[in-house]
Amino acid sequence: MAQLHYPAPPLSDGALRLRPYRAEDLDALVAELSDPEIPRWTNVPSSYGREEGEAFLAQADPQRLAGRALTLAIGDELQGAVGLTNVDWRDRRAEMGYWVAASWRGRGLASRAVALLSAWALSDAGFERLDLYSNPANGASQRVAEKAGFTREGFLRELRYRQGEREDLYVFSRLASDL
Repeated sequence: MAQLHYPAPPLSDGALRLRPYRAEDLDALVAELSDPEIPRWTNVPSSYGREEGEAFLAQADPQRLAGRALTLAIGDELQGAVGLTNVDWRDRRAEMGYWVAASWRGRGLASRAVALLSAWALSDAGFERLDLYSNPANGASQRVAEKAGFTREGFLRELRYRQGEREDLYVFSRLASDL
C-alpha cells in the first residue's frame, strides 16, 4: 500500500488554498460540523463534538501515511474540507468528499477545492479514477461535481447505509483521461 503525500507545493488557485489540518483548527472544526446541514448529507455524526474533532485530527496523518485517506482543510481560516477516502491502490481509485462551512457556502469554494484536489490526484498522486457520490436531493452537491469536471454516471439504489438508513446516490466520476 502506498503512502499518500501532501501536495507539494500546496494546492491553490490563487485565491483558495488547500492545506493540512492543524491542531488549532479544532475549535473551528467542532463549531462548523455542528451545522445540521453537514450531517444531513455526509457521514459526519449529528452530535459532533470536541471528542470527535480530536479523534479526527489524531487519525488524519496516520490515515494518510497508511495510504487510506487524505483530508485537506480549505483556506487559512477553516472554510471547509476536501479529501480522498476509500482509497483502492490496486484499482488506482478513491472516493472524494467535501463540506463547506455555512458562512462560506455559495461562493464556489467546494467546486474549486474538488477540482484542485482531483486534478492533483489524477495527475500527480497516481490515481486513475475518482468517484463522488451525491444524494439525489442534494442539488448543490451535484452542481459541485459537475463544475469540478466530474461526469454523472448513474443512479445507485440503496447503495449504502448512512445514519441507519439505506441511501440512494448518484455516482459521478473523474478519470485521469479527462484531464
